[in-house]
Amino acid sequence: MNSDNGMWQGENMQFSRSITRFFFFLSVLFLCDFHTVAAAVAAPGQVNHVVLLWFKNGTSAQQVQHIIEQTRGLAKIKEIKKLSVGRAIPSQRPIVDDSFQLGIYMQFNNVAEMNRYLQNKKHVQFVQQHIKPHIRKIVVYDF
Repeated sequence: MNSDNGMWQGENMQFSRSITRFFFFLSVLFLCDFHTVAAAVAAPGQVNHVVLLWFKNGTSAQQVQHIIEQTRGLAKIKEIKKLSVGRAIPSQRPIVDDSFQLGIYMQFNNVAEMNRYLQNKKHVQFVQQHIKPHIRKIVVYDF
């Protein structure tokens, strides 16, 4: 066998793997319902707002539950497209940061709507009354 033939076999093997991956991907799309998979991809301009909260020592379970309930009430603000709130899930996986106690996820159509929400009187009051008194640390990710 000469070196050209070995090189061709290597390229052929790569092409074969690529085709296999492509058909596997297509199978997953059809098995998982294409619309569901497509909906998971962010629309152009869409903004995802993630807030992670660490509470001060002494914040009770009842106070955290009250914050969760008040957070759900923010869904009435028209700029919010989607809202989800929940406690951190404990994990043994080293890649998972489960050190926060509460996570809030919001979705907006665009940056302008997120900025309007951030200035909304109900949001500002919510932060002042329900978040700031109990927070040791807060981290926000927008993408």
